[in-house]
Amino acid sequence: MTYTVRPSKSTSAVNRNVQGTAWVKSFVQHMLPADFQKVRRYGWMSANSKINFDEVRLLVCYSWCGRSGRPAYMMHR
Repeated sequence: MTYTVRPSKSTSAVNRNVQGTAWVKSFVQHMLPADFQKVRRYGWMSANSKINFDEVRLLVCYSWCGRSGRPAYMMHR
């Protein structure tokens, strides 16, 4: 089977030649089971977000652990 793809950051299309079973296998990887729903990425996970993962981790840790660096449920120990 031959199909046309346009690689990311490229303006030209490329023809790919694969066996039918390999094409079906790669296509099925994008299908979700019947009870699943696709979740789009919003907020800091979106492609246009200006905040990186390390900043999010720091903010979550600060709000969860406070200034002590220990989770609130361990504060009495």
